[in-house]
Amino acid sequence: MTTQEFINSRYDRVKDYDVTVRQMEERTVNSLPKVENVKYNEVLTLDVAFLFCDIKGYTNLVTNSTDPKTIARIMSIYVTEMAAAIRYHGGTILSIRGDGIIGAFIGSNKNNASTEAARCSVTQYSLLDLVVNKRLRSFQQSPISCHWGADYGKVKITRAGIHGDGKNDLIYIGDAINYTSKFSVLADKGSIVISSKMHNSISNYYKDPENGWKWNDFYDHNYGTLYSKSLTNWSGLVEPS
Repeated sequence: MTTQEFINSRYDRVKDYDVTVRQMEERTVNSLPKVENVKYNEVLTLDVAFLFCDIKGYTNLVTNSTDPKTIARIMSIYVTEMAAAIRYHGGTILSIRGDGIIGAFIGSNKNNASTEAARCSVTQYSLLDLVVNKRLRSFQQSPISCHWGADYGKVKITRAGIHGDGKNDLIYIGDAINYTSKFSVLADKGSIVISSKMHNSISNYYKDPENGWKWNDFYDHNYGTLYSKSLTNWSGLVEPS
């Protein structure tokens, strides 16, 4: 098959699977769906809090290392522990892209999605400080540091990819997931940046400076009012022996 024939065949395929907007189904859900439970040409609506964590200076870490096995070892520890924190707080690991990990949190009668995402960032910071870096020091590696971004809002979910071949996934569409990783870029080392919408939805206890949750507001010309917080370990935690 020539490239032109391939292009022509793909356009014929588009006409087979594409439908008009009127033909698409839309429904609201209250939990993260599995791929197999979402039909093609279906759009789901869901409120989600997203948390993005990545390594500050990851490019330098990779560039300056002469041993890819050491980088692989560091990343295995880091990703495993950050993912464990997401699960610990009832979240779902939505994506792992290099050093970037996105967790998704859904509210329920027992918890608040934005609160759990914020609490998870503290647990991730604690794991990084007390577990990951302790392990790295044991084989003479410098400690790593992270920065976090988080947002909350409605997202649209649809299924895309090669039909019927196991090579498809869910696509999340909305400001909350788009902004989450961008907010992390604005965060200093060891800090988190969140939207005003997420700040408004966090439980009051976790916005009270007397409880150790002092959020600093600032204005960004792209995103409006944002809130930042320097993360510290949960009170009373010590390095494992």
